[in-house]
Amino acid sequence: MNSDIDDGVRTSTIELKTHEIPTKTVTPTSGPSWYLKWISSAFLIVGLFLTANNLYPWNLAFHGVGLFGWFIVAILWNDRALLTVNLVGLTLLLNGLLNFYLKSME
Repeated sequence: MNSDIDDGVRTSTIELKTHEIPTKTVTPTSGPSWYLKWISSAFLIVGLFLTANNLYPWNLAFHGVGLFGWFIVAILWNDRALLTVNLVGLTLLLNGLLNFYLKSME
């Protein structure tokens, strides 16, 4: 290996270029999915704030809107990991909301 500095530290140009590739952003930086992901993230942050302040069931509603938005983004990006996480999250939140409203009707 060629080293630029001979002090025992490997700093070849090839290693640095290879190292730089994984750090580049590959997600879209504009368009509808970009706006949707940030709006959905804002809903999730508000949902976390509501959860921290024990404002139930509003926290579930905000989390649900955020997760639904991210689910749509996952469909647009064809990202199976995001699809799975957000679909499971939506299912659990809808279950919680349904239980809350069924108990409040008793």
